Amino acid sequence: MTLKLPEKLEDWIGFRFEHEAELVVERGAIMHWLEAVRDANPVYWDDAVAEDITGGIIAPAPMASTFATSYRWSPRRPEQVWDIHGVEPDAPRVWPRLPVEAHFSFKEFTGLKQGIVGSIEAEYYEPLRLGDRITVTSFISKCGELRTNRLGTGRDWTAQVEFRNQNGDMVSIDRFNFYCYNREAA
Repeated sequence: MTLKLPEKLEDWIGFRFEHEAELVVERGAIMHWLEAVRDANPVYWDDAVAEDITGGIIAPAPMASTFATSYRWSPRRPEQVWDIHGVEPDAPRVWPRLPVEAHFSFKEFTGLKQGIVGSIEAEYYEPLRLGDRITVTSFISKCGELRTNRLGTGRDWTAQVEFRNQNGDMVSIDRFNFYCYNREAA
C-alpha cells in the first residue's frame, strides 16, 4: 500500500494511519503476559470464573498493542519485508504496521533522530476477547514549537493510538507524549 504523506508540518496534525492487525487475541499470548507480570486474575485464564464474571476469557487491558501489530514477514504478502532496523535487503516499506506508526513517520518527516517518551496516558473501554482482531488508528494530535534544552533542539508532540475490535467498538486509547530532538554536536 502506498500512502501519500503530508508535505507540511501543520498537515500532519490529525493525519490518520489505519490498519487491521494480522494477529488475533489468543490464549497463549495472554498466558505469556500473565507470566511476565505475575498476574493471577482468573478472568484472564480460568474459563469457569471468566464465564461467570466477564462472559469468557478476556485479555488484560494494556495488551491492546500486543495484538495490534503484524508479522515482519507473512506468506499473505511474501514480497513485503517489514524492516524497521535497516538490516533486511531492499524491500518496499509497508505502511502502516506499527501501533504508533504516526509517531515514527512524523519523526522521519521532521528529521528529529532521537526521542524520549515523557508520559503515556491510557483509557480502557471494551475488553479484548479471545478471537478479537484489532484495527489500529494512529495520528499526531498536537505538536509544539521547535525549542532547545539540555538534550538538544526538538519538538514536543502527542501521538494518539486508538484500538477498536472487529465490531468497531473502542477497546482503548493510548496517548504518547514525546520530546524528539537532535543532539547538538559536542
